[in-house]
Amino acid sequence: MQRLVSLSVIAACASIAWLALSVRSKLEQGPAPGKTITRRPTPPHELPRTTLPLGDAATLGDVGAKVGMVVYSDFYCPFCARFAKDTMPEIVKRYVNSGKVLLAFRHLPLEAFHPAAKKAAEFAECGRRQGQFWPIHDILFAVPSAATPLVPSMFEQVPGLNTAGFRECVGGQATAAIEREIRIAQELGVSGTPTFFLGKLNDKRELVVNRRESGAMPIEAFSAALDQLLADGSTSALK
Repeated sequence: MQRLVSLSVIAACASIAWLALSVRSKLEQGPAPGKTITRRPTPPHELPRTTLPLGDAATLGDVGAKVGMVVYSDFYCPFCARFAKDTMPEIVKRYVNSGKVLLAFRHLPLEAFHPAAKKAAEFAECGRRQGQFWPIHDILFAVPSAATPLVPSMFEQVPGLNTAGFRECVGGQATAAIEREIRIAQELGVSGTPTFFLGKLNDKRELVVNRRESGAMPIEAFSAALDQLLADGSTSALK
C-alpha cells in the first residue's frame, strides 16, 4: 500500500510539472498566429476646468510670480520624499528664489497605504497656521519610517513655534482642514502622489493650469515645462 501511495504522489507531481512546462511554453511562444495582444491606452490626465485658488496653501516664493506650481503630496509616500529632498531644492534654487515661480503645497494623505499620513498632514497644517510649515515639512520627510510615532516634541525645536499652541492644534483642530483638502483633490481626480499642477497665476492668486504630471519626475522635466511657461506667455495646455 505504501508503495502504491508513493507511485501516486510521483505521478501527480509529474502531471503538475508537465502542466507548468506547457503553460510556460505557451507564454514564451506568444499569441497564436493571427491574434494580437493589445493594451488599453492610459487616458491622459484631464486638466481642471476651473482655476486652483492658492489662498490658504503653504507657499514658497514671490506672491507676484507669473508662474505657479502646486504639488499634492503625502508625507509617507517615497516618491514624494524623493521630490521633497532631491528635486524641490533645485526648483527652489533655479526658479523660486529668483521670484519666477510660486510653489504651493497641498495635502493628499493616502491612508489606505500610509495609516499615519493624515496625522502627519495635520502636524504640517498646524505648523502652517503659525507660519512654520516648511520646517515641519522637512522634519516630517526626514522621519525614518512609518513605525516612528509622531509626537509634538519632535517639532519643538523649530524656531518661532508656539509649542503650547502647536500641541493644542495637533489634538484635532486641523482635522477638518485636511479632510477638505482630500475632498478637493478627489474632485480634481487626483488619486496618487505626488501630483503636480503647473500654469500661470492670475491677479486673484489662482493657478490657471496648463500642465498636470504625476510621479517621480526628474528636474530636467520640470525645468523644460517651467522654462516654456516663463518664455511663451500663453495659457494653452503644454504637450
